[in-house]
Amino acid sequence: MAEYTDTVLNDQEGRCTKQFKLCQLMEGQNDKLGHKVTELLWIGQRYAIYRTAKGVYVQFSDFEEEEKAQRCRFTRISPELCELRYLTSELHARWHSFAFFQSASGSDPANLYDHSIAQSIA
Repeated sequence: MAEYTDTVLNDQEGRCTKQFKLCQLMEGQNDKLGHKVTELLWIGQRYAIYRTAKGVYVQFSDFEEEEKAQRCRFTRISPELCELRYLTSELHARWHSFAFFQSASGSDPANLYDHSIAQSIA
């Protein structure tokens, strides 16, 4: 963990201190932490919810006061969100380990849970 923290805090690109605007968030591009955005699940004028290979994330408001309020509200649901993230990561892992099992659509059924998480956050 300390290695990760040191890497992030000493990031030469300044990802942690450089402002990343909501309009910069795009599918196929990297988010503030350098994770590739695979899908925008919700985007509005004040925040966005998106998915990466690491899970579902929120891009908060570009306005500092509003961002602080959003983070405060988000913190209240964080314990439940962490549990859901763990469960969906387990579903994704199991889905990929059972290659012989296919849904009718051919897509990962755990993606439904990612969408449900996004709706809950919204």
